[in-house]
Amino acid sequence: MLFRSVSAPTVTTGAASSVTASAAALNGTVSANNAATTVTFKYGTVADLSSGTTTVTAAESPLALNASSASVTYSLSGLAASTTYYYRVIATNSGGTTNGLIVSFTTSAAVSAPTVTTGAASSVTASAAALNRSEEHTSELQSQSTISYAVFCLKKK
Repeated sequence: MLFRSVSAPTVTTGAASSVTASAAALNGTVSANNAATTVTFKYGTVADLSSGTTTVTAAESPLALNASSASVTYSLSGLAASTTYYYRVIATNSGGTTNGLIVSFTTSAAVSAPTVTTGAASSVTASAAALNRSEEHTSELQSQSTISYAVFCLKKK
């Protein structure tokens, strides 16, 4: 009969990836250390994760007892824009529970489509006119601008 020494999992919280204004992928690695292992991520907006947290199960959980440095992930959606989130990977097996270090990521600012207004033509003559429009952007990453177009009409004699 073969006996395996079981110990608590070994974990590393990785950097978040695919971060947008409303989504991010949480990442980590886990070694199961000879026991089937459940893997979760705990996340929230409080730096020490002491309150207001949510716990989600990694897509790869549970890990087989022979898993070594297995990549684990969870894709979040519905996040608030321009917000710092904190998270850690947590793994549990019959040998115990191990909490990874807390890391953070910040979602980007929300970007919305600009509001475009068509203005009246100006400088109208028999052969030309300036067409006007204005754009208003609601993101801090964008600016307000006014763009004018000149149109010339040529008549054949």
